[in-house]
Amino acid sequence: MGVSHTALDRWVRQLSQEHNGETLEKGQAITETQREIQDLKARIRRLEREKAILKKATALLMSEMTNVLLDNDIEGCKTTESLIDETQDIPVYDKSGLYGGV
Repeated sequence: MGVSHTALDRWVRQLSQEHNGETLEKGQAITETQREIQDLKARIRRLEREKAILKKATALLMSEMTNVLLDNDIEGCKTTESLIDETQDIPVYDKSGLYGGV
């Protein structure tokens, strides 16, 4: 047959393990079910890597957007004191039902 006794023993042992539901970490699976499990595990690893990359990219973009927004707000924003001064003239509803200044 041209196959060594060692190789044949290894294949028999591997096939027995696969039929018992054991998955191989290395090497090509013999049964279709185990090959599918290997493919799905590889896909999960790839998706987890992609997720990590997207998570880092999102954090970086959010950080940069926050910096841009803060820079724009700082340039055109009013001081706390000027905002407090502006609220002094806003009418407020008091208990008597009348509107009056603060």
